[in-house]
Amino acid sequence: MKTTIQHLALTFTLIVVLTTQINARILTVANQTIHQTVAQYTTLQAAHDAAQSGDTIYLYPSSISYSGISITKKLAVIGAGFSKVTDFSDYSKILDTFTFDKGSEGSLISSINGNFKVNVKVNNIIIQKCKLKQIYIGNNLNKILISNSIITNYDNIEVPLIISDSSYVVILNNVIFKAANFGVSAIKIGSKAFGYIKNNVIIDFDNSYAIDGFSGNLTNDIIFASTHYYRFSADALVQNSSSKNMNNTVDDPHTYFVDYDGGNYHLKNGTSLVGAGTDGKDLGIYGGETPFIDDGTSSLPSIYYMNIPFIGSQKDGLSVEIKAKANK
Repeated sequence: MKTTIQHLALTFTLIVVLTTQINARILTVANQTIHQTVAQYTTLQAAHDAAQSGDTIYLYPSSISYSGISITKKLAVIGAGFSKVTDFSDYSKILDTFTFDKGSEGSLISSINGNFKVNVKVNNIIIQKCKLKQIYIGNNLNKILISNSIITNYDNIEVPLIISDSSYVVILNNVIFKAANFGVSAIKIGSKAFGYIKNNVIIDFDNSYAIDGFSGNLTNDIIFASTHYYRFSADALVQNSSSKNMNNTVDDPHTYFVDYDGGNYHLKNGTSLVGAGTDGKDLGIYGGETPFIDDGTSSLPSIYYMNIPFIGSQKDGLSVEIKAKANK
């Protein structure tokens, strides 16, 4: 379990990493009293308004959700991941909708947890290591990457991942889950749109197609569906393909995963999916070039140990021991 000091140390590490970028800054946000003495802002909106293009906003973990926001600058917004951080503070959580609006091209959101939606209206956006309710990709967009995220929607009429008309989206190593009996798909792909869908776990026990739309490329995915796996248009502009996927309407998911009910999608030893990918790696989220990170920790380096003496001297200075690791 991470400690508070680790996350304070992570903020320090972010500052060190970004000092090489002359125009980039790190802004910190905390909406819970325990962290507000070290954070610069108490709301995401205030940090956004103060930020300049190229800055990074770090959200402290909190038991209180941060409000959604419309991003209009090129920013990286980074939280603490999926795992509970301390006994008194939870995750970096967002409610409502997080929108990438005009001016936010080149932005990133990472390691955020909550019952929220992401609305993408511009090109060149990365959504990674987030646990959320829905992602909506607007029309005529490209250079959109969704990776290492958990998209789970229990609402009766909403699709977890929507790719609107004429957009191109890369979808790598995600869990995409749609609750049953609502007549909508887990992934919906609009007219003349394309989804490059690789190393995902897609679960949709609904009476519909798990993936339904214009065109796509399915590789090394694990798809559980009640009746239909996917349906692509015969008029697709890009060649549709499906390679080395496990499409299943018969077997129980518990057969393949270590702890399906607990959300642990590691493959059980000895299943047919181990090493069955086109690259010789596992099917599903732990295979491929961007394996899933269980706790959703950001890719930035973090300090996991600090030893700082209380007393130093002018002669001998202060001997500080720091240990850090590079996250994937």
